[in-house]
Amino acid sequence: QHREAKDKGLKESFKSGATALIFPVLFSLMDGLETIVTGICLDRTHGFAMPTDDSVIIVGMEYAIIAFGFWIYVSVKEKHLFNPVSKKNLPFISGALCDNVAIVFYANAMSINAVATDPILAIYPAVTMVLSRIFLKEKLSIKQYLSLILLLVGSIVIVIGENDLF
Repeated sequence: QHREAKDKGLKESFKSGATALIFPVLFSLMDGLETIVTGICLDRTHGFAMPTDDSVIIVGMEYAIIAFGFWIYVSVKEKHLFNPVSKKNLPFISGALCDNVAIVFYANAMSINAVATDPILAIYPAVTMVLSRIFLKEKLSIKQYLSLILLLVGSIVIVIGENDLF
């Protein structure tokens, strides 16, 4: 019976771990697809040169659909209607509003130069790691420092290459 309980615990751990992994992966895939579509639609050089305002509306609708899907998932999982506008969720709402403002800037940057915009945006995890080292005193390994340097150099090379500075 002890073995059955252990097996059940392992299955539950795997199930919760898989669930915790599925949503970020799905979001990353959706975000990557959105980046490709936005680049094609907004880029004045290689794409369709869609008006930036239209793109902001489309991206906002995409995020609203994803948020609605997560709201349904959480409501079903918790077995009661989830209230996202509660006082407890105020920091999350503030973050979502900041994210929407960032989407406007992102769409404008993509309309100017879609190829150079994404490498610059790709360095935000590196900036997060550096800031966590500075403010939270987190320790970074040599591999992490090397990865940060390679990420920054790669992004700079892509941006410089796109702007024909070589």
